[in-house]
Amino acid sequence: MIENNFKISIVTVVYNSEKYLEQTIQSVIKQTYENIEYIIIDGSSTDSTVNIIRKYENSISYWVSEKDDGIYDAMNKGSLASNGDFVIFMNAGDLFYNKNIITNVVNKIYDDTKVYFGRALINKEKLSWIYPSARFTEKNIKTWLKKSLPNHQAMFFPKAFYKSVKYNTKYKIGSDSDYKFKARKQCEFIFLDELVCKFELDGISSEFNSFKNTKQIMKDSWEISIEHEGLLYAFERQVKILSKYLMKKIVGQTMFSSIHHKIKS
Repeated sequence: MIENNFKISIVTVVYNSEKYLEQTIQSVIKQTYENIEYIIIDGSSTDSTVNIIRKYENSISYWVSEKDDGIYDAMNKGSLASNGDFVIFMNAGDLFYNKNIITNVVNKIYDDTKVYFGRALINKEKLSWIYPSARFTEKNIKTWLKKSLPNHQAMFFPKAFYKSVKYNTKYKIGSDSDYKFKARKQCEFIFLDELVCKFELDGISSEFNSFKNTKQIMKDSWEISIEHEGLLYAFERQVKILSKYLMKKIVGQTMFSSIHHKIKS
């Protein structure tokens, strides 16, 4: 039974992702909760992405295909187009854990000024783990939040926040972390013990295949960490990022993924 009727805006940002977009769209439109606004922002794709969007446009509240200045500019466009009491970003390739997730989440929302977040099932190659892990519950989640941030695809941002705060497009990789830090300063975070999404760990912010990319991750992380958490936290983040890059180079992708899985689990 639905106890309230909050409108939930779901935003999908996509560019040349014909391989993954359709499964994301189906994950959204199969939700049992009815008061959903679905928005797709495409960066003027050159593959079959737009054809896939048109296939489902009767189930899409708003979509646009036009050039943008990167993923965070597109996400800002999504926020601007949204009118829901809460917004959640499910980009191409991201999936809701099951068809009842939005219903389950909305039934637990009691204040439309707070950020609500759940768990994510993260997949990397043939490995998977839950984040935050099951050892963190409502009783000790505040301890976890002192040094960690929720998965972006498992977060519901209230309208009072997402309409006033934008993703900082100067960050090429880490703007979602900056956005979450800002949300944590302005809003109370409420943990919902729900597996919200399935998330493939293959985005640019989680890859260390090149030193150029790693340097950009480190640069963005340093500036964001200094602004929000201070020098010690920023230094710890630099060490972790560089360690991941060196470990991957030394042991290879398969062993690196296995070690990463064990740590997160």
